[in-house]
Amino acid sequence: IGKVPDEKVVLSEPELRRRAQQQLDRTTHRMVLQNIPTMSSYNRGFASLPPLRLEDMPPSVQGTFIRVARYEAEEWLKREKQRLLQFKTQEARFNKQSDKLAAWYEEKCRREEEERAREEQLEREKEEREAQKEQQRRKRNEMLQKRLADWSMEKDRRDREKAEAAERIAQEEEEKRRKREQEYRAKQKASLQQWQKKKEEEEARLLQEAEDRRLREEEEENRLRLEHERLDRSKEVKAAKRRQKAAAAVAAAAARSGNLARPVLAAAVG
Repeated sequence: IGKVPDEKVVLSEPELRRRAQQQLDRTTHRMVLQNIPTMSSYNRGFASLPPLRLEDMPPSVQGTFIRVARYEAEEWLKREKQRLLQFKTQEARFNKQSDKLAAWYEEKCRREEEERAREEQLEREKEEREAQKEQQRRKRNEMLQKRLADWSMEKDRRDREKAEAAERIAQEEEEKRRKREQEYRAKQKASLQQWQKKKEEEEARLLQEAEDRRLREEEEENRLRLEHERLDRSKEVKAAKRRQKAAAAVAAAAARSGNLARPVLAAAVG
């Protein structure tokens, strides 16, 4: 039954990468079956192909498979813990019935011993029958040797011809298999490259959109800042105009006061 698996070991980087590699192998196998559904014997020639290695995949793809592997490992740990808990419960229940099981085991051993004795007797009888058959077979073989000697040379000739034909066919099939392997690898490489290209284009599009939003936000911030600066300058101009008007009013008042004082002074002087 074992003990509770070590969670650190199960969730370690090497173990997760091992699980991720298995997931990659299964995914590749499914892709092969899905890509050639009408050729049932096509992928037989690919059994000797080296599998895709996880470390050869892009980092993002590796991350995806490792996340899936982590999820599977965590689920497996949960199932193992539940299984061990159920086993302990059953073991406790089994211990309570140990006396009854011991009696049952003794009876089982006795029956097995009787069964072994019966089987040994049957085996001895079988060996005797086999010995008789072997003797009869040897006699038949001696009779057949003479017949075999007559057509053995003809058979050797036919076998050589068949072997040569089979070798030619095997060479042709091997050449076809190599061509299919090359086509399959090229197709698989092109599929991976196309997938990677689409992924890179999508990432570039998202980055460009983010950059466009940032530029629009900066432009809006600059517009608001310039608007605030314009309003501030407008306020300053209006304040300066109000100060100028106030100064002019004060100067005018002072001038009027000076004009009223001159006749008074003239009268006093006169």
